[in-house]
Amino acid sequence: MSDRTTTMGASERTKERLNVRGGMGASSDDALHHVLDRFEEHETG
Repeated sequence: MSDRTTTMGASERTKERLNVRGGMGASSDDALHHVLDRFEEHETG
C-alpha cells in the first residue's frame, strides 16, 4: 500500500469532527486511521 498523499473531498463539518476525534496535534489522516481501526475491531468482534 502506498503512503502517497491524496485529496479527498469532505464537508467542513466532517473535517471539524475529524479534528475533534484526532485530538491535539493529530492530523485528519491520524483521525481516519483511528476510526477505521475501531470499525475493523467491531467487524471482527
